[in-house]
Amino acid sequence: MRHRHAVITLVWLAVPVAFARAQNPADAIYHGGSIITIDEKNPTAEAVAVRDGKIIAVGKKEDVLIKYKIPKGEFIVGYGYDSNVLSDNREMTAEDLDRHFTDNPVMVQNVSLHGAVLNSVALKKYQITAETPTPKGGVILRKPGTSEPARLLMETAFPIRKPAGS
Repeated sequence: MRHRHAVITLVWLAVPVAFARAQNPADAIYHGGSIITIDEKNPTAEAVAVRDGKIIAVGKKEDVLIKYKIPKGEFIVGYGYDSNVLSDNREMTAEDLDRHFTDNPVMVQNVSLHGAVLNSVALKKYQITAETPTPKGGVILRKPGTSEPARLLMETAFPIRKPAGS
């Protein structure tokens, strides 16, 4: 359960720094936590959307996500991943992120800023495959018994820029 909570927390962390370019996208959509409003008739909300530092929507999670969600294919970058907080004390994997993000490339940066975990869509965009050699001074954690990249990319293997065309 703690592992699931960590992934949900990372999902929440990833949304605020997403690179969205839809007609009416929010820069950030916050949900999954306590949102307290100053509206006496509606003292709490499920979600809040923010654009250019201003609140543009407050309400039910489904309504806010439908109207202001990050478009399919847009790159999502999150920060704050720390394997020490996962209940099973292991590294997060691309598969963990794939369960929640099937249409968007996602990169969740480690708290150290020396690495990140990428989902399968992002690994493909960065052209990181089983054939990709581990660069000198870098680390690509792979699926056990295979050469498939599956986990944390560290140091010189860590992509610090969005891939071209994102």
